[in-house]
Amino acid sequence: MSILLQGEEIKALHRMIGGGVGFALLYKISRDGCNASTFHSKCDRQGPTIIVFYNTNDTVYGGYTSQSWFSTDTENCFFSKLDLMKGQLNDSYNLNSENITNDSVDIKDLEVYKCMCLDALRKDTLNYSPLRNTGVEHVNLLLIGHVGAGKSSFCNTVNSIFKGSVSHQAIAGSTERSLTNRFKKYQIRNGRYGKPLHFRLCDTKGIEKDDGIDPHEFCFILDGNMPNGHLFNSSTQLSPDSPGFLAKPSTQDRMHAVVIIIDSTVVEIFEHEILEKIRILQAKANHRGIPQVVLLTKIDRVSESLKIDVSKTFHVPKIGELVDKAADIFGLPRANIFPIKNYEDEMELREDVNTLALLALQQILNFADDYLANFLEN
Repeated sequence: MSILLQGEEIKALHRMIGGGVGFALLYKISRDGCNASTFHSKCDRQGPTIIVFYNTNDTVYGGYTSQSWFSTDTENCFFSKLDLMKGQLNDSYNLNSENITNDSVDIKDLEVYKCMCLDALRKDTLNYSPLRNTGVEHVNLLLIGHVGAGKSSFCNTVNSIFKGSVSHQAIAGSTERSLTNRFKKYQIRNGRYGKPLHFRLCDTKGIEKDDGIDPHEFCFILDGNMPNGHLFNSSTQLSPDSPGFLAKPSTQDRMHAVVIIIDSTVVEIFEHEILEKIRILQAKANHRGIPQVVLLTKIDRVSESLKIDVSKTFHVPKIGELVDKAADIFGLPRANIFPIKNYEDEMELREDVNTLALLALQQILNFADDYLANFLEN
């Protein structure tokens, strides 16, 4: 999950820097290590950010800067007694102001969040391009999930955001059987006739108790062997002898991140048979070092307060509980779990829906770049 702050803390930040702002986690000491070079590699040139400290007295405080990080300079920060205080991060960090720190300068964790409004999120995604020198012009994001979770709907949601109107290009609906019967790589264009963006959303057959993606075929997808448009057929699986089989896939053909789509209303009663199938697929991705994230869909059905406006998602304790549960059952960090709402019966675009989807997409693209960075090192 990209937000670790609690609802009241987020409300305070919105009062100080304005509403309509999303927060995406860039750096966390307990996850990334306390190292200045790592801090700057993840946080430099990211635009406005918030730095948050957690001390041993369970006090939360930090600072905001409207300027991009480039060094340890904090002259452009402003601070308040409520949550914010001035500090400096090097290989170690020193804090002062006992009134703010609750008499403790012993820090047990530190986080840096990127502050993003919808326009900035959209612009960043439009300008995204994969890491250089990898031979990859666009990253492939593989979507998997149980029937009815919202894989195809997520494709439509992202497409809608950049098309400028609600789109239903991918077949989606609520049925007992998967409506997706082909492996499909969806291009997302800037506008109706614009150029494709530098990522592809790769839709697959929904997972069922007695059907779904075969683990052997799944490996062919991960490794880039499966051709776009391949028809899933439980009686005739893809093999090296199949028409269109890519015998020598390039890095461009491979999957660069796996996105597990889960209906948030069933997280607490997830069917064991489906979960075991997903875990088998996760193991295949882990073996290849492919990062994974979870999208929790249909969050508007989890809480009455989200039925009309999902911008309050990170204020709802129930969402935090579901994120914890999903992180536990799929064996992933909370920073890899993203609550979203897809477009379903809406006729017009909504800023709150777009913001959540783009926040998740931004982090997924970051994970794909991490995979490519590891590829370069190896």
